[in-house]
Amino acid sequence: MKGYPAPEGRFSLDDRLGELMAVPEGREIVKRVLCEAERRLSAQGKRMPKVSGVMLKMASGTRLSRIVERFAYSVPEEEIFKLNEELNKIEKPRKK
Repeated sequence: MKGYPAPEGRFSLDDRLGELMAVPEGREIVKRVLCEAERRLSAQGKRMPKVSGVMLKMASGTRLSRIVERFAYSVPEEEIFKLNEELNKIEKPRKK
């Protein structure tokens, strides 16, 4: 996504779901975001499909920006920016 900082060596919305899920802090953020999405949809009288490990694995190659774009209509821009700021605090694992 354009307009969101992506510091070198830190996560951002430009990274793939699988990369983020590979670190504990990333898994926690994904769990929290899914819970928030479920709460938001429930408040609108809608149900979110159950997200299984298989579904997450299938989506692991998808960039976070692509996932956010699909839900951007229901998530305020301010929250998307805050999510990217949180991701920027997480250091990417060093490649061996």
